[in-house]
Amino acid sequence: AGILLGISLLKPNISAPFCICFLVSGRFRTLVAAAGYVTAASVITWIVTKTNPVELLIQMQRTADTFILDMPNVIKALTAFHVSIHSAVQLSAAAGLVLELVLLIPIRKANMLWQYAIACVVARAWSYHRPYDDLMIVPLLIALGVLAARIPIRSIRVALFIAVGLTVWLPLTFKVRWPVVALQHVAWLAGLVIVVVSQYGSNSTKDSPSPMPIRLTPLGPSR
Repeated sequence: AGILLGISLLKPNISAPFCICFLVSGRFRTLVAAAGYVTAASVITWIVTKTNPVELLIQMQRTADTFILDMPNVIKALTAFHVSIHSAVQLSAAAGLVLELVLLIPIRKANMLWQYAIACVVARAWSYHRPYDDLMIVPLLIALGVLAARIPIRSIRVALFIAVGLTVWLPLTFKVRWPVVALQHVAWLAGLVIVVVSQYGSNSTKDSPSPMPIRLTPLGPSR
């Protein structure tokens, strides 16, 4: 989980969905430690740059407006339906948060790898990203690799593992085209479905009561 957390914290707009995993699973100490780290790093940044949080957020918003639509992404797709950029950002973030909570809560006691597999798909889709941010899909790729190696071998799991791997390691020049981006999202969503179904099934099996053993007692006196 530590290595995966390091990958997820490469960029701030990546890390938020991963932090929700710790919130849902009740790992509050981890969240407190992360909050302390972010606070300390932010204070140092404010001192060095001689600015404040409000000014930084305003600058980030103004800068994002200039390049948020230069790559195929969900926000750009929403603006094609005459939705403003700010509304598209809020809508995609809210939809991603709701979807993640719905998927995470039933498996909140599962291994962190499976929760990260869900969070990485939400993190990749809910905000603006560059093609090199596809690295965040690695938790989903690892989870699919674990499922593909399980006995009995399922061809659908192996196929999705290969497909998701290709979407991550494609040359960057291909990832700026809408058809390729659409295929990427289809592969990620299909992999997400496989992961969720596998974990929901295992949880239901664990939670179902096991049959009680039946003891037969003799009717007559024992000798």
